[in-house]
Amino acid sequence: MYIYYTTEMGSDYLRERLKAISFEGGDEVMTTAMKLIQQGHKKGLKEGKLDEKQNVLIRQLDKKFGLPAEDKNLILSTTNPDQLDEALDEIVTADNLNQVLAKLK
Repeated sequence: MYIYYTTEMGSDYLRERLKAISFEGGDEVMTTAMKLIQQGHKKGLKEGKLDEKQNVLIRQLDKKFGLPAEDKNLILSTTNPDQLDEALDEIVTADNLNQVLAKLK
């Protein structure tokens, strides 16, 4: 796949070259590579959404209550998107920072 994305060789040409190298499974090689690319893309999207939730939570908490560095680190270490959603929802009615952070523990 590296060659495909970094050169101007067409997919048909590369497929023929792979068949020549591996006698069998030229299509399988491409299929496996495409699956890996798709998995990487999905993982990147998931991580991007997580980063966005963490950053929004940090920004909103800092504006409403002020946010110490240690609490910022807690948010950045939270990787469960459901917990982050609960904390984001809690901001609306929370009277203090600890009410929101409790959703992350």
